[in-house]
Amino acid sequence: MCDGYGELGGEVDVVGPGHHLYVDGDPDHLTRAFGNLIENALKFGDKVRIDVRTTPDQAIEIFIEDNGPGIPDGDKRRVLEPFYRGDAARSLNNQDSFGLGLSIACAVITAHDGSMVLHDAQPTGLRICIRLPRKLTQETKPAILSLPGEEAGTETLTSGSL
Repeated sequence: MCDGYGELGGEVDVVGPGHHLYVDGDPDHLTRAFGNLIENALKFGDKVRIDVRTTPDQAIEIFIEDNGPGIPDGDKRRVLEPFYRGDAARSLNNQDSFGLGLSIACAVITAHDGSMVLHDAQPTGLRICIRLPRKLTQETKPAILSLPGEEAGTETLTSGSL
């Protein structure tokens, strides 16, 4: 999943289980949603951390955090609306944006019975919290959330797979 993001600059750290996690859903739509979120994080920060974990109730939680300027609390709901671009700090170097990335990602996550919430990262930046229902076996759907390596741990990627 993280293949190709190294060319956008910045550093992507992925932390999570060292095995595939399955979600029942449309792989193309989910890939686009996560692609939008990772690209946005790399546009506004030079370090991105992706933390993937499972919960006791068999959900998958994905946290995507950047060290950019963040989004003011008053804009967090509105940036999930189509064509809303937020405050000037996050839009300064991004005149080619139409304000669709976060709204598309949120719509895809919601359509897959998931949720997406925006929080402040510390000390600066944005932390996106995503929760999706976990499918326990592969069956006919491909793995869409896979992390490099065989064991849990941390890996710094400029390209790889999520």
